[in-house]
Amino acid sequence: DIRTKHKLFNTLLVWISSFSLTPSFSLNNIEYSSLIAHARNIPESNGASGLYRGTSEALKPILLIRNTINAAKVALTVSVEKCRDELLKLPSNEKEFKRLF
Repeated sequence: DIRTKHKLFNTLLVWISSFSLTPSFSLNNIEYSSLIAHARNIPESNGASGLYRGTSEALKPILLIRNTINAAKVALTVSVEKCRDELLKLPSNEKEFKRLF
């Protein structure tokens, strides 16, 4: 029965994951790595809610970034410091940037 095999496989994966200090084990002359159960396939949350996905409100961060960059270009004609001050308004790392959306 496929359900029984699926349940057995899931039980085996849980059992394998309990061997965090054992790099591998053999079962019926097949070598299994316990590291398989520790794989991280889902990325960490970046704090983005996606609440406005598909709406015009979702474009607001893009327009704010564009306006900040344009303000930085104008400020560059005045001084490098003013340009830097404008650019410091932008997110400084990937997680902060993604959180805007």
